[in-house]
Amino acid sequence: MLVKDIMKSNAVTISLLNVYDICAKPALIVSRELDVKYVAKLMVNMSLPRILVSSANELVGIITMNDIVGAILEMADGEA
Repeated sequence: MLVKDIMKSNAVTISLLNVYDICAKPALIVSRELDVKYVAKLMVNMSLPRILVSSANELVGIITMNDIVGAILEMADGEA
């Protein structure tokens, strides 16, 4: 559900919403030690634009498809 769709609804006002109501579920978390190729496959197979990254059960970041593509492009530029 998109925020703009919720805002168009007369039955729901923004003051009645909380983050959980509109966030992507489930939130997937991967270890920072996982190879990027496996994260990329997971993102493609599940149509996920981003995944949370943890270390020792603490959130350390978010990896996005843009992060992965950007790293690949930097590597390609370095080889040229």
